[in-house]
Amino acid sequence: NVEEVNVIYINILLSIVALRILPNRKWQVTVGSRLFIITRQNLMKTILAAEILFVTICRKYTVGDDLRMYVRLFEAVKKYSWRDLLNSKFETGYLIFTWAIRELSNNAQFFIVVTGILTVGLYLREIFRKSYDVFLVMYLALTFGFFFFQFSILRQAIAMALFMIAVDKLENRKWIEYILLVLVAGTFHASAFVCLLLVFVSFLPWNDHILKLMWIVEVIVLVTLKGILEIIVYYLPRYEYILSENTSYKLGYIIRIIIICGLYVASVFFCKIGGKDYKLYLKKDDDKQGNFTLIMGSIGMTLMPMINYFESAQRMTYYFVPYVFWSVDLAARKSKWMRGLLPVIYIIMAIYYMFCFTGISSVHDAFGTNDYLFFWQ
Repeated sequence: NVEEVNVIYINILLSIVALRILPNRKWQVTVGSRLFIITRQNLMKTILAAEILFVTICRKYTVGDDLRMYVRLFEAVKKYSWRDLLNSKFETGYLIFTWAIRELSNNAQFFIVVTGILTVGLYLREIFRKSYDVFLVMYLALTFGFFFFQFSILRQAIAMALFMIAVDKLENRKWIEYILLVLVAGTFHASAFVCLLLVFVSFLPWNDHILKLMWIVEVIVLVTLKGILEIIVYYLPRYEYILSENTSYKLGYIIRIIIICGLYVASVFFCKIGGKDYKLYLKKDDDKQGNFTLIMGSIGMTLMPMINYFESAQRMTYYFVPYVFWSVDLAARKSKWMRGLLPVIYIIMAIYYMFCFTGISSVHDAFGTNDYLFFWQ
């Protein structure tokens, strides 16, 4: 139910705040003859991962509009022949994955546990590994609901987890490995195949001029999107439904577009003028990761206005919006002005959260939760 989801979200956010205000020091813990050094950052990561994974793997099969469908598929997949696996309306990779789990156990909760660890677990790993300020990135990701969207859309959640691994290969210009991982991700959810277009980024120098060029390309694509889709549908009639999609221009979606685009623009602005001794776009090895983050974030920002144009564009935002959060994180690290703006961002996001979960907006519908959240209830 909505109240239960609200309580869980608020408890997780409060635990982040509680950990944040702990003194920034190290604690020494002795276990037997071994000495462990625990920092506030490590403590935050451990508790946060435990909380989020607990909710993810212990959720009931009725949580999430699509989860019940996937559980029914899990229960029936052993009856599928190889021909069925290859010709189903579901992607073949996902069906083989489901079949493999079914071979290990016929318990639906086991299926939820495995998919939860694979999706949210990998997502958390990347957040912890790439963030300078885990508190900031986790706050943004949780408030926007970019973790628990996988309550319903399991296939894309797996594809997204694989994409996040693939992006590391792209960042290191290992484009063949990137293509292979994206192709695998596409066998779980076809939307991932669009990410193959990013391979050309690996051949480009990540500097100020390339970032501006990316903005120009993205604007051109945005303007010509309908024509591009008509060409795609001509050769792939399966996706003809995209052209007939329409949205109701919900107020919550419009607010989400404004906030995410605003966060990205602020990040670029403060990265460029953040300090006299720092320029983000110098061609140095230690600047490349920042430039790459901003390029990926720019794609997420460009996709956001499309969600009121084509509903399918909402699916694509999940691949790239995390890089908007990392852009904010990067700017906060490099600019004292951006750090001064963070309290305002926290307040705006808190208002957005309350706006979405009080029934005023249908951006979040408690992730399809029509029952108690946990499987033992």
